[in-house]
Amino acid sequence: YTSCPRMSAQGTLTIGGTAKAVRGDVWFDHQWGDFEAAELRWNWFALQLTDGADLMLFEIFDRRGGAPVLRMGTHVKDGTATALGAADFEATSRGTWKSPSSGVVYPILWTISVPSRGLKLKIDPVIRWSQFDARTTTLNVYWEGAVRVSENGRESGHGYLEMTGYGARIRIGGAG
Repeated sequence: YTSCPRMSAQGTLTIGGTAKAVRGDVWFDHQWGDFEAAELRWNWFALQLTDGADLMLFEIFDRRGGAPVLRMGTHVKDGTATALGAADFEATSRGTWKSPSSGVVYPILWTISVPSRGLKLKIDPVIRWSQFDARTTTLNVYWEGAVRVSENGRESGHGYLEMTGYGARIRIGGAG
């Protein structure tokens, strides 16, 4: 896995025939590996905070949804990266959204606490309906989309949330 949380980007956005120059920061990440994603459930948070910090956290569960198999993350600020283990943060759901098309229930409202950094963040989706329905290709559905970050009722950042493995696994051929 590699992550570059604040890459400079620029380009042109054309809407209705009108082109506009755009620029900003983007978060690039990529993962490699031989794993069957449909056998896992995970929550992945990539957050850019207004104080200049970047927070990436993930929780991986088996499909039964019990205790996490792996919980880790990083906090990066002023060029200093700190690894975070399972005991260093807490991610708690504050509310759910049920997809009207798939019936899958996703925990889209979150509170994330990182006591060693003095953080207690509320994570809320920009658009609730951010489910990606890939049942005809990769045989799964998942939620991924932009999120707002707030602390003490004030905006404190933005980011991205991905949640997969919440729906029933689809199998082709044989019993499932």
